Amino acid sequence: MSGPMIGIDIGGSKILICVISPSGDICVKFSGPTTLGTSSEDLAGVINDVIGQLPNPPVAIGIAVPGLVQDGRIVVSDVLPKLSGWSPARSVAFKCPIVVLNDAEAALVEAATGLPQGSTAAMVMVGTGIGVALQIEGRIFRGARGWAGELGSVPTSPEGPLVTLDSVAAGGPLLCELGIETAGTPFGPDRVTQSDRTKIERAGRALGFGLATLINILNPDRIILGGGTFRFPGYLDSALEATRIRSLPQLWDACVIEMSSESEALVARGAAKHARSLL
Repeated sequence: MSGPMIGIDIGGSKILICVISPSGDICVKFSGPTTLGTSSEDLAGVINDVIGQLPNPPVAIGIAVPGLVQDGRIVVSDVLPKLSGWSPARSVAFKCPIVVLNDAEAALVEAATGLPQGSTAAMVMVGTGIGVALQIEGRIFRGARGWAGELGSVPTSPEGPLVTLDSVAAGGPLLCELGIETAGTPFGPDRVTQSDRTKIERAGRALGFGLATLINILNPDRIILGGGTFRFPGYLDSALEATRIRSLPQLWDACVIEMSSESEALVARGAAKHARSLL
């Protein structure tokens, strides 16, 4: 395989296209914004343009997206609704294997490299929305249709209108509540008011209830966290404290919760690795 692998991370606020050489070196070739109105035509145009400028054609392309994926098609995506029904292999103009998978699963593919053999683990991604990928006794668990892991869709209120974990803990609704227009807006501790801090910590505690549910049902030995929402000051600490309180003590003690050591390329690298594994 002389050509590069391509890993593409399509999220609710950005698209990241990474080129991975045969030796494993990674280069971010493109990073640009996405919005609620981003269409499959928009993304196919960007992908074709960026990859078309490479000196050598790719040997495989892995595309990670938020939402439900089946047989190379995006069935539905809450954070990018105009991608629903898109089959990238039909519009990405390169004669190589093109694989599509959920973004949390792509992150798990990469993060699981460092896990002990036979681990039961969850990769929890919190960006515009919330998703989780599951590994049970060393094997990725996808469910009956490949859609396991929609943690953000878990209901959080037993009465009244449907309130999901996404709506109270994910980055998209939190940005709106804080009055921030884009996910790329700088938001360090020096900009946090007491009111902001209260909102961030409340969202973090809500995520903690979701993490505790994972611990109490799955009994994992590890939960790995990733995604831009954890950069908000106080979010992670509040999530961990709420998780501890709501988990059964024995199951909490058996589980390590850690932030992913990989930076922004975690999902893209995992997508490329998954594509390579299928060659």
